[in-house]
Amino acid sequence: MKFSFGCVGRNTVFFFFIVSSPILLKPVLSQDMPPCPPPGLDAVVNTPEKCMCFYSLISSGLDVGDASTYPNIFTDDTIFQVFQVGKFVGLDNIVEYISFFSGIFITSFVLIGNPVFLEVSSSSIGQCVAVISERRQFSLNPEFMQNNSPQCVDAQTATRMEYSLTMDPTKPISIHKIFGYINDEFISDVLTLFDTPATSENICNNIFKCEDIENKPVLKKLKKNKKRKNLLKKLKKKRINNTITIAPTSRNILKKHNVKKNKKGKNLIGGRMSECMKTFDALPLTTPGELSYVDGNSKLCRIFHSHYASTNPVHCPHVTFEADADIHGYVKCNESKQMSLADGFTQENLGMLMIASEILGLGTSGIVTQKNACTE
Repeated sequence: MKFSFGCVGRNTVFFFFIVSSPILLKPVLSQDMPPCPPPGLDAVVNTPEKCMCFYSLISSGLDVGDASTYPNIFTDDTIFQVFQVGKFVGLDNIVEYISFFSGIFITSFVLIGNPVFLEVSSSSIGQCVAVISERRQFSLNPEFMQNNSPQCVDAQTATRMEYSLTMDPTKPISIHKIFGYINDEFISDVLTLFDTPATSENICNNIFKCEDIENKPVLKKLKKNKKRKNLLKKLKKKRINNTITIAPTSRNILKKHNVKKNKKGKNLIGGRMSECMKTFDALPLTTPGELSYVDGNSKLCRIFHSHYASTNPVHCPHVTFEADADIHGYVKCNESKQMSLADGFTQENLGMLMIASEILGLGTSGIVTQKNACTE
């Protein structure tokens, strides 16, 4: 297997180089190590410490879009801060976050081409920072799109990773914190295509499912009991691909809410469904600010958390319209944190993002839209 990468520096032109894998790491650079600086990356990776940071990251096999590469790299203390979306702490929560991009709204999240390295640095021995920009392809589910039209979107993403070197070839790095950015036009413009009756109905159906789960005696006990974490574990009936499935059967849901079916087989819950959809439709798509935020009282926040709530009832309070606190005391989809890009990236990083977008073939906008299904 081989990796190829590009870099952007203050006075550099874009270069590619190839590194064969696996790379075995040793405590110090030696004649057995890959070249330092790596060919074509001398403007970014130009010291022995930076080379160790770079090669350790490469050999870890991390793909931010692939949760199967997270174990041994992320820990229970790892923080993944996505500027527009929110903060996710610990391996399980980060895996859950990334599952949205292989769910019912966005069905795939694929790396296209080669990542571009904007920065590799070492603040102290064994402590590293890497800033990377990528071209990711998002496949959007036409079932929830306007006109039910398939849509394939390539957009720029960027991550700033803070990590330690372990000197263990089987798990060469341990990530402490990641700042993640998704092209803002993708959120503010492309995801407006999900603003449809099908989406509203899906969200409201999940709200009703959550109400059914909330009425279960064991969950009422869970809210009051100090040992709620242990009780929550008892709710985990079945694990499928790192997600929890405890939702009630569709038959029970339909019975509880007196649901009837029309000739096309769609669920109708009379005035209750209509009222829920009206409330949802009255919300803004995002919370405006420096970026298009989806962590406030908005449709997209509930679209994200509805996906999570469909398999994990801890997210049920996040989908409601009452700003309910979850079992950990957190209130989501209420007030946006309005996180600034400057909280995670330097001004130099931000300037390089525009150059990286051109290198990735995404122009100055950082996004390319195809009105057809993805082929990758």
